[in-house]
Amino acid sequence: MKITRVLFGAMLLALPIVLTVQAVAQEGDATTQTTNRNEEAPNNDAARQQQNQSLQTRLNERKARQTVQLIAADSQRLAARCKPAQGKVRSLEGRMQGIESSRQQVYKNIIERLVSLRERLETEGADTTLFASQIAEVEMKSTTFFTSLDEYRQALNDLGQMDCETDPEAFKATLLSARQSLVQLRQNATEIRQFLKNEISSTLVVIRQELESTKSTTDSVAPKEGE
Repeated sequence: MKITRVLFGAMLLALPIVLTVQAVAQEGDATTQTTNRNEEAPNNDAARQQQNQSLQTRLNERKARQTVQLIAADSQRLAARCKPAQGKVRSLEGRMQGIESSRQQVYKNIIERLVSLRERLETEGADTTLFASQIAEVEMKSTTFFTSLDEYRQALNDLGQMDCETDPEAFKATLLSARQSLVQLRQNATEIRQFLKNEISSTLVVIRQELESTKSTTDSVAPKEGE
Protein backbone atom coordinates (compact mmCIF):
# COMPACT_ATOMS: atom_id res chain seq x y z
CA MET A 1 0.00 0.00 0.00
CA LYS A 2 1.49 3.32 -1.07
CA ILE A 3 1.69 6.17 1.40
CA THR A 4 -0.08 8.43 -1.07
CA ARG A 5 -3.08 6.13 -0.96
CA VAL A 6 -3.18 6.22 2.83
CA LEU A 7 -2.93 9.98 2.95
CA PHE A 8 -5.52 10.37 0.21
CA GLY A 9 -7.92 8.24 2.22
CA ALA A 10 -7.23 10.36 5.28
CA MET A 11 -7.94 13.54 3.37
CA LEU A 12 -11.32 12.15 2.33
CA LEU A 13 -12.19 11.97 5.99
CA ALA A 14 -11.68 15.69 6.56
CA LEU A 15 -15.01 16.58 4.99
CA PRO A 16 -16.32 20.04 5.79
CA ILE A 17 -19.34 20.29 8.04
CA VAL A 18 -21.97 22.56 6.56
CA LEU A 19 -24.98 23.55 8.62
CA THR A 20 -27.61 25.67 6.91
CA VAL A 21 -29.28 28.23 9.14
CA GLN A 22 -31.71 31.04 8.47
CA ALA A 23 -33.10 33.94 10.43
CA VAL A 24 -36.08 33.05 12.57
CA ALA A 25 -36.86 36.12 14.63
CA GLN A 26 -35.37 39.35 15.89
CA GLU A 27 -35.59 40.21 19.58
CA GLY A 28 -32.75 42.54 20.36
CA ASP A 29 -30.48 40.67 17.87
CA ALA A 30 -30.79 38.16 15.04
CA THR A 31 -31.26 34.49 15.82
CA THR A 32 -30.48 31.94 13.09
CA GLN A 33 -31.75 28.41 12.96
CA THR A 34 -33.33 25.63 10.94
CA THR A 35 -36.22 23.38 11.84
CA ASN A 36 -37.13 19.87 12.80
CA ARG A 37 -39.88 17.58 11.69
CA ASN A 38 -43.22 18.50 13.21
CA GLU A 39 -44.37 15.98 15.72
CA GLU A 40 -46.77 13.47 14.27
CA ALA A 41 -50.35 14.55 14.71
CA PRO A 42 -51.97 12.70 17.62
CA ASN A 43 -54.82 10.45 16.62
CA ASN A 44 -56.81 10.94 19.81
CA ASP A 45 -57.41 13.42 22.58
CA ALA A 46 -55.30 11.53 25.14
CA ALA A 47 -52.27 11.59 22.87
CA ARG A 48 -52.79 15.27 22.14
CA GLN A 49 -53.04 16.06 25.84
CA GLN A 50 -49.85 14.12 26.57
CA GLN A 51 -48.08 15.93 23.76
CA ASN A 52 -49.17 19.31 25.09
CA GLN A 53 -48.08 18.42 28.61
CA SER A 54 -44.65 17.37 27.38
CA LEU A 55 -44.33 20.61 25.43
CA GLN A 56 -45.32 22.69 28.44
CA THR A 57 -42.84 20.85 30.65
CA ARG A 58 -40.01 21.62 28.24
CA LEU A 59 -41.06 25.27 28.01
CA ASN A 60 -41.17 25.63 31.78
CA GLU A 61 -37.75 24.03 32.11
CA ARG A 62 -36.29 26.41 29.55
CA LYS A 63 -37.79 29.46 31.25
CA ALA A 64 -36.30 28.36 34.55
CA ARG A 65 -32.92 27.61 33.00
CA GLN A 66 -32.73 30.78 30.92
CA THR A 67 -34.28 32.98 33.65
CA VAL A 68 -36.14 35.02 31.04
CA GLN A 69 -38.10 37.96 32.42
CA LEU A 70 -39.60 40.41 29.94
CA ILE A 71 -40.95 43.82 30.76
CA ALA A 72 -44.47 44.51 29.52
CA ALA A 73 -43.36 46.41 26.41
CA ASP A 74 -40.91 43.69 25.35
CA SER A 75 -43.47 41.00 26.02
CA GLN A 76 -46.05 42.73 23.84
CA ARG A 77 -43.56 43.33 21.06
CA LEU A 78 -42.41 39.73 21.03
CA ALA A 79 -45.98 38.44 21.14
CA ALA A 80 -46.74 40.52 18.04
CA ARG A 81 -43.67 39.23 16.14
CA CYS A 82 -43.58 35.58 17.09
CA LYS A 83 -46.31 34.28 14.78
CA PRO A 84 -44.50 35.22 11.54
CA ALA A 85 -41.34 33.71 13.01
CA GLN A 86 -43.17 30.44 13.64
CA GLY A 87 -44.18 30.34 10.00
CA LYS A 88 -40.52 30.62 8.95
CA VAL A 89 -39.57 27.81 11.32
CA ARG A 90 -42.15 25.44 9.86
CA SER A 91 -41.20 26.27 6.28
CA LEU A 92 -37.66 24.97 6.85
CA GLU A 93 -38.75 21.46 7.79
CA GLY A 94 -37.56 19.78 4.60
CA ARG A 95 -34.19 21.50 4.71
CA MET A 96 -33.49 20.30 8.22
CA GLN A 97 -34.37 16.74 7.23
CA GLY A 98 -31.93 16.95 4.34
CA ILE A 99 -29.12 18.19 6.58
CA GLU A 100 -29.76 15.46 9.13
CA SER A 101 -29.80 12.75 6.47
CA SER A 102 -26.61 13.99 4.81
CA ARG A 103 -24.71 14.22 8.11
CA GLN A 104 -25.77 10.72 9.08
CA GLN A 105 -24.54 9.34 5.77
CA VAL A 106 -21.27 11.28 5.91
CA TYR A 107 -20.38 10.06 9.39
CA LYS A 108 -21.50 6.53 8.58
CA ASN A 109 -19.22 6.50 5.52
CA ILE A 110 -16.31 7.95 7.47
CA ILE A 111 -16.51 5.30 10.18
CA GLU A 112 -16.90 2.50 7.64
CA ARG A 113 -13.82 3.71 5.76
CA LEU A 114 -11.81 3.95 8.95
CA VAL A 115 -12.77 0.42 9.98
CA SER A 116 -11.96 -0.92 6.52
CA LEU A 117 -8.60 0.83 6.56
CA ARG A 118 -7.80 -0.53 10.01
CA GLU A 119 -8.52 -4.07 8.80
CA ARG A 120 -6.25 -3.62 5.77
CA LEU A 121 -3.46 -2.24 7.92
CA GLU A 122 -3.75 -5.18 10.30
CA THR A 123 -3.34 -7.63 7.41
CA GLU A 124 -0.07 -5.86 6.59
CA GLY A 125 1.13 -6.41 10.15
CA ALA A 126 0.56 -2.88 11.49
CA ASP A 127 -0.09 -2.17 15.15
CA THR A 128 -3.53 -0.51 15.02
CA THR A 129 -4.18 -0.31 18.77
CA LEU A 130 -4.16 3.49 18.83
CA PHE A 131 -5.99 3.71 15.53
CA ALA A 132 -8.78 1.45 16.83
CA SER A 133 -9.23 3.61 19.93
CA GLN A 134 -9.39 6.70 17.73
CA ILE A 135 -12.09 5.12 15.59
CA ALA A 136 -14.08 4.51 18.78
CA GLU A 137 -13.61 8.17 19.68
CA VAL A 138 -14.89 9.26 16.27
CA GLU A 139 -17.99 7.12 16.88
CA MET A 140 -18.45 8.73 20.30
CA LYS A 141 -18.06 12.24 18.87
CA SER A 142 -20.56 11.38 16.16
CA THR A 143 -23.06 10.26 18.79
CA THR A 144 -22.51 13.51 20.70
CA PHE A 145 -23.10 15.47 17.49
CA PHE A 146 -26.48 13.83 16.92
CA THR A 147 -27.44 14.31 20.57
CA SER A 148 -26.85 18.04 20.12
CA LEU A 149 -28.77 17.89 16.86
CA ASP A 150 -31.73 16.27 18.63
CA GLU A 151 -31.74 19.03 21.25
CA TYR A 152 -31.60 21.67 18.53
CA ARG A 153 -34.41 20.07 16.56
CA GLN A 154 -36.59 19.76 19.65
CA ALA A 155 -36.16 23.43 20.50
CA LEU A 156 -36.99 24.40 16.92
CA ASN A 157 -40.00 22.14 16.82
CA ASP A 158 -41.27 23.61 20.07
CA LEU A 159 -40.86 27.11 18.64
CA GLY A 160 -43.21 26.17 15.83
CA GLN A 161 -45.76 24.37 18.00
CA MET A 162 -46.13 26.57 21.06
CA ASP A 163 -48.66 29.33 21.71
CA CYS A 164 -46.09 32.10 21.53
CA GLU A 165 -48.60 34.94 21.88
CA THR A 166 -49.81 33.64 25.23
CA ASP A 167 -46.34 32.91 26.60
CA PRO A 168 -43.72 35.14 24.94
CA GLU A 169 -41.26 34.45 27.77
CA ALA A 170 -41.29 30.76 26.87
CA PHE A 171 -40.78 31.68 23.24
CA LYS A 172 -37.79 33.85 24.14
CA ALA A 173 -36.33 31.14 26.38
CA THR A 174 -36.70 28.57 23.62
CA LEU A 175 -35.03 30.91 21.14
CA LEU A 176 -32.07 31.19 23.50
CA SER A 177 -31.98 27.41 23.98
CA ALA A 178 -32.02 26.88 20.21
CA ARG A 179 -29.14 29.32 19.81
CA GLN A 180 -27.09 27.57 22.48
CA SER A 181 -27.78 24.17 20.92
CA LEU A 182 -26.66 25.50 17.55
CA VAL A 183 -23.40 26.76 19.05
CA GLN A 184 -22.84 23.33 20.60
CA LEU A 185 -23.72 21.63 17.34
CA ARG A 186 -21.15 23.66 15.43
CA GLN A 187 -18.55 22.95 18.11
CA ASN A 188 -19.24 19.20 17.88
CA ALA A 189 -18.87 19.31 14.11
CA THR A 190 -15.60 21.24 14.37
CA GLU A 191 -14.21 18.78 16.92
CA ILE A 192 -14.94 15.86 14.59
CA ARG A 193 -13.36 17.60 11.62
CA GLN A 194 -10.24 18.59 13.57
CA PHE A 195 -9.88 15.13 15.09
CA LEU A 196 -9.99 13.52 11.65
CA LYS A 197 -7.62 16.06 10.16
CA ASN A 198 -5.07 16.07 12.97
CA GLU A 199 -5.21 12.94 15.13
CA ILE A 200 -6.33 10.36 12.60
CA SER A 201 -4.08 11.63 9.81
CA SER A 202 -1.06 11.75 12.14
CA THR A 203 -1.67 8.20 13.29
CA LEU A 204 -1.91 6.95 9.70
CA VAL A 205 1.39 8.59 8.83
CA VAL A 206 3.10 6.93 11.83
CA ILE A 207 1.63 3.53 10.96
CA ARG A 208 2.82 3.84 7.38
CA GLN A 209 6.31 4.80 8.52
CA GLU A 210 6.43 1.78 10.80
CA LEU A 211 5.32 -0.51 7.98
CA GLU A 212 7.96 0.90 5.63
CA SER A 213 10.64 0.50 8.30
CA THR A 214 9.63 -3.11 8.92
CA LYS A 215 9.61 -3.88 5.20
CA SER A 216 13.03 -2.27 4.74
CA THR A 217 14.49 -4.33 7.59
CA THR A 218 12.97 -7.54 6.23
CA ASP A 219 14.30 -6.88 2.74
CA SER A 220 17.80 -6.18 4.06
CA VAL A 221 18.07 -9.49 5.90
CA ALA A 222 16.28 -11.66 3.34
CA PRO A 223 18.65 -13.92 1.34
CA LYS A 224 19.18 -12.75 -2.22
CA GLU A 225 18.67 -15.05 -5.18
CA GLY A 226 21.71 -17.23 -5.79
CA GLU A 227 23.04 -16.95 -2.24
